[in-house]
Amino acid sequence: GAIMMLFLFVVMLVGVTAADSLKETLKGQRWLALGCGLGFGILLIAGIGNASLSTFNGLGAANALHGGNVEGLANLIFTKYVFAF
Repeated sequence: GAIMMLFLFVVMLVGVTAADSLKETLKGQRWLALGCGLGFGILLIAGIGNASLSTFNGLGAANALHGGNVEGLANLIFTKYVFAF
């Protein structure tokens, strides 16, 4: 909420009007933004569609080996999955 209020005060101080928003300073900026947004949306939908919703892999073995869910999850996070990519 506080950050939103600061943003509102900055907009009020700068004095942005409706006439300023119709003038493009960079030619083709709106089309580029539309293309980037569309590309990001396609990537997001493809990533969600590619997600596997089956059982968790490896967590049962880690729980059995380390004696519990928290310990098993901590072991997996800080050993096998330290680097996600």
